[in-house]
Amino acid sequence: MQYAKCGIEGDKIMSIDMGAVSKQVEMLRKCRDEIIVIKSQLLSRKEELNNIWCANEMQYINIAIDKIDASLLAVSRDIENVQKEINSAANEILEEERIERERQERERLERERQEKERQERERQEQERQEQERLERERQEQERIEQERQQVINIGRQVQNIAKNIQRRFM
Repeated sequence: MQYAKCGIEGDKIMSIDMGAVSKQVEMLRKCRDEIIVIKSQLLSRKEELNNIWCANEMQYINIAIDKIDASLLAVSRDIENVQKEINSAANEILEEERIERERQERERLERERQEKERQERERQEQERQEQERLERERQEQERIEQERQQVINIGRQVQNIAKNIQRRFM
């Protein structure tokens, strides 16, 4: 698939102007119709000449007119073929553009999916870090509470020792 040929540059789709294509095809159809009219008129004039002019040179004129008629028929067919090729090429371009739009949409959706996944990973990581922080705080509070209890216990032991000393000396 050659995107340059069909009006696609990079990731930007440059849509074909189907109106312009239709005008060109219509212009060719009119030319072909005019050629068919001219061809018909030529054959009518040939018939008229053959009816009114009976000379030896008429065989050469008839041959020349028949050659012109054949040429006009060939041009008419060529124009018809060009019309078909233009329509076919335009349809191919439209199909390639559709395919490219679908590809770009898939890529956009994939980028969005990846961004959502990244955001979810970040959210999970922040949540994990917050849980770790809370766990560290809980452990620190637990350690502080243990130390406080130890201080209280030591204070009680000191009080008991002080009471025992007082009893001994009293």
